[in-house]
Amino acid sequence: MKKLTEKIPLFLCVIFAFALCIKGLREPDVWWQIRTGEWILENGRVPTHDVFSYTFNGTPWINVKWGSEVLFAITSKLLGAEFIFLIQATVIIILLLVLYKVCYLFVPEHSSNLSLLFAICAVPLLLISEYRFNGRPEMFSHLLSIVFLWLLLREQKKSSRQVWLLVPLQIVWANLHEAFGIGIVLTLVFAAGNLLEWFVAKRNKKLAEVTWFKKWFILLALQTICVTINPYGFALLTKPLNILGQVYENKFTTELFDFTNPEYWQWNVYALLVLIFVSTAVIVFYYRKSITSKNKVTFVSPFSAAYILVLLSFFYLASTAYRNVVFLALVSFPAMVYALKTLLSKHLTNEKIVWRFRITASTIIVLGYIMVVSGKYYNISQSRDSYGLRVLENFNPIETSEFIKANHVSGKCFSDYLTSSYLLWSLQPKFKTYIDLRDLDVFPPDFFNRFAEVVTFPQEFDRLDSIERFDYVVLYRPQFNNLHNHLYNNSRYRLAHIDAVAAVYLSDSFKAANIKMPPTPPNSLSYGISKFFNPFYQPQKKEDNTAIISSYYLTVGDYEKATEYALSALTDNATDLAYQLLGEVNYQKQQYLQADSFYRIALQLNSKNAAAWLGLGATYFQQQNYKQALQSFEQAMAYDKQSLNARLFAAECCKYYVNLNNSESISYLNKAIEHYLAANRLNPDNPSILMNTGLLYYKKNDCSKAIEYLNPIKGFEGLSTSERKTIADILLRCGAKF
Repeated sequence: MKKLTEKIPLFLCVIFAFALCIKGLREPDVWWQIRTGEWILENGRVPTHDVFSYTFNGTPWINVKWGSEVLFAITSKLLGAEFIFLIQATVIIILLLVLYKVCYLFVPEHSSNLSLLFAICAVPLLLISEYRFNGRPEMFSHLLSIVFLWLLLREQKKSSRQVWLLVPLQIVWANLHEAFGIGIVLTLVFAAGNLLEWFVAKRNKKLAEVTWFKKWFILLALQTICVTINPYGFALLTKPLNILGQVYENKFTTELFDFTNPEYWQWNVYALLVLIFVSTAVIVFYYRKSITSKNKVTFVSPFSAAYILVLLSFFYLASTAYRNVVFLALVSFPAMVYALKTLLSKHLTNEKIVWRFRITASTIIVLGYIMVVSGKYYNISQSRDSYGLRVLENFNPIETSEFIKANHVSGKCFSDYLTSSYLLWSLQPKFKTYIDLRDLDVFPPDFFNRFAEVVTFPQEFDRLDSIERFDYVVLYRPQFNNLHNHLYNNSRYRLAHIDAVAAVYLSDSFKAANIKMPPTPPNSLSYGISKFFNPFYQPQKKEDNTAIISSYYLTVGDYEKATEYALSALTDNATDLAYQLLGEVNYQKQQYLQADSFYRIALQLNSKNAAAWLGLGATYFQQQNYKQALQSFEQAMAYDKQSLNARLFAAECCKYYVNLNNSESISYLNKAIEHYLAANRLNPDNPSILMNTGLLYYKKNDCSKAIEYLNPIKGFEGLSTSERKTIADILLRCGAKF
């Protein structure tokens, strides 16, 4: 009975982890992955060339994730797409259990209290890593990284045949996810660590006589050879290098931002660094005398040279992309448990104190669980996730797909990468994409840049349309405003459907009737599971389409319809969104006092409404009250870090103070550049943003940076003649090579 009570914190921790994985499906990547798995099951082979787009059809495609995709496809077919999160939950639970075994290697003398120590450290680990619990194949790399670490640490402690399990596991990994190279790196790092310790100890034995060296060498060779056991053969050996290159080339995915980007520095990154710093400080403080002795370096067990090198390697990996932070959190976790054991070692012998710790830890986990299943955690952390197994209608173009199917719309479609993946799955097998979220695995960087031009500059879309002759266009509703406006007012296209996620524009050859879709009822099984963990759970309500339609008409400049739908939304429910939309309508009509009034009401109802702060700032800006405008834009950015317009407006406010040429001008010049750089990360390679950034760098007398930003857009026809001339003059003065 005593042993069972000791395990209570661990049991609660597992339940807490499971609850963190019960989410609504919003990731658009999942759909093309399910579709790929279905294609593999249908055709009995893995595709080696692109079969889903009409722009790069037949292009070589190395799809490492095919094994995960088949598993996703089977799960989706048997249970529903949202049940991919049950795979995620299962993987996380197995990962925790393996981590528990790793921690046992670090604190074997405190096995009776390991459950407590583990649970205390696991809660922050899970919260830090939760943003990547999103049902993607990456989950298998998280798990296998820790399995490899466990087997290698066991081998280091005591030689065992189990270490050879790394070989078949490497084969599995190379067919599940592209991060399979981590397995080889871990083995290499452990081999290097052992070699380092051998040299530090200054052993007399010749290296050729050291049996462990031969074993590590054979293990590495076998793992490398086993990577080639996949549908692509030897081509997979260079895949990790290609992926590393994509991190620096792909500017369209925030998860690939490295540590040099401000968007990388989210709260969980800071939290992890604090935990690592505190753990390191505790360990160094308590063992400082053991670490160095008479100028001779020693390693404090269990912190071998290999484990320290692993931490350093994963620290580098985490710095290269925001999505990789989880890997660092996982491998550093045993050190955190060890540091906590060291800190509490004097108290762990007192059963009464340990019992109090156990009750306190259990209470905290239960409270955290309640926060998660009630949805409050996601609200506080400003996450886009939500509790409950369900395919979210507010993130997936379900209604759009049903409209296309109901009206038998077919032919060549221009769609953006945010909507195309779902359509690829739901409109199979005839639907082909223009671009999709397979990113640089299929589509080269130049094509992404071309896509950015097409959705930003209407004349570029018309030029493309004259060649491709699209039959219809599906466009993500919250973005690409310029193209929405152009298509709405284009004589060749007409708006046929609008919903929370996308708008459909049909060419003049199509006739279609709009349909009103009822809310999709939740899967009874997924609803039951969500209810089991939270008896008070109710599915997330579908977004109010009336307000959404008003927002759309506002985007395309039809203020009469925008007002009509906004007032209708206000009649149904006096929400901050309805008042915000009325504010935007009045702003567009240049009725700034009325706009100001509506924005303020919206902010009274919801002080975190970023769009209302943005609108209020814009009204100040138009009235040349730049100080209050800048303050409002900063509030908008605080509540919506992805607000491109807030960044651009804030930069323009700063430019006003720059032109005053007073003592604060340099400070505002730097702020303006900072905002434009952030805008460029949100909307990469936009010529207008690049131009403004380059001009400001020139004003700062930084010609090298001015050339860097202006050179790519010299002669770009989307800019005015005077703008092109200004750019050419600056490049000439800076000595740019043409």
